[in-house]
Amino acid sequence: MEVRPLVSLDLVAQLASGAVMIVWAWLRPGIWALIAGSLLPPIIRAGWSHLMAGARRDRIDWDGEAARELLVFGRWIWISSLLTFLASQIDRLILGRVFTLSVLGVYSVATVMAEVPRSLVMAINSNVMYPAYAKSLHLPRTELRAKILGYRWRLLALIACGVVALTAGGDLAVYVLYDKRYAAGSWMLPLLAIGIWPSALSLTIVSALNAVGKPSYSACANLLKTLFTAVGIPVAFHLAGTVGAVIVVALNDVPCYGCVLYGLWREKLNCVAQDVKATVLLAALLGLAYGIRLIFGLGFLIHR
Repeated sequence: MEVRPLVSLDLVAQLASGAVMIVWAWLRPGIWALIAGSLLPPIIRAGWSHLMAGARRDRIDWDGEAARELLVFGRWIWISSLLTFLASQIDRLILGRVFTLSVLGVYSVATVMAEVPRSLVMAINSNVMYPAYAKSLHLPRTELRAKILGYRWRLLALIACGVVALTAGGDLAVYVLYDKRYAAGSWMLPLLAIGIWPSALSLTIVSALNAVGKPSYSACANLLKTLFTAVGIPVAFHLAGTVGAVIVVALNDVPCYGCVLYGLWREKLNCVAQDVKATVLLAALLGLAYGIRLIFGLGFLIHR
């Protein structure tokens, strides 16, 4: 399977979407900038994918056996999709009850900025990684694992750079882009950015479980994330206020990741060694980034 054209397609679609939103909002501020930016990626993917297919043209057909397999496999995918949506939105539902409107607004801004790398990872995972893993299912499990880890390492290294940029420079981005009313976002964003890492470790490998026909692990992982968030936010807010609630949101992918690791162990696709190596790389890059901050007199985030 040719992975590079798919990655290029997704990157171009995302970059074009961002460029259109920025230019449109600059020239004519309004809600239509967001709508135009959201509609552009699927249009680009639809057009470009037909060009990538060359002379081949698909037709409508019916395969009864394939339909039955989809119904069995698809029910877990449906449950997983439902739980994924719930897990990604439940923090806002609960925080709306415990935060003031002003704090909730600042949190929403920080969340939107922190979600950019996660959204990109999810798009690459569904459009690139999953097809690549599924294409290699004919291989013995040992060779399949080696191939998966090879694809995954390059993506993890790229994500680590994005996490470091948001963690070490997130406060500066908030100060540059927003006025003093959003100053609290300067400490929220780095905390939420750190939380991207366990999410990235999970998202970049969970598609391997789906590819081998085990989507139930993904559903259970999102259920654990939902329960952790629903229980953790009220408790943490009671004990540590706003900071505690944000820390719970940052850590809510940890139980999700643990469930995925269990599934990988059961299916002989263990990736713990690679995750440790990638986390060491992340820590080294963070140390370098904060060293640069200290050299330029910016200090640590806590000093602000």
